Amino acid sequence: MKKENTTTLTRASPNSNSLKTTIPIFITRQLNLKEKDQLIWELKPTEEEKLIITATPKKKE
Repeated sequence: MKKENTTTLTRASPNSNSLKTTIPIFITRQLNLKEKDQLIWELKPTEEEKLIITATPKKKE
């Protein structure tokens, strides 16, 4: 089942070039994410010049 949602990037802090966004509620529910959990990000290039981005949840212990 394909599900889409658009989020907007904002600056993480005034002195940083990092960006942040909100994780849509359907993803937080699907992965049972809670505040302080972490996501491990991985980028995989494809032959079609696209990137597959995976985010693996790491639960706070």
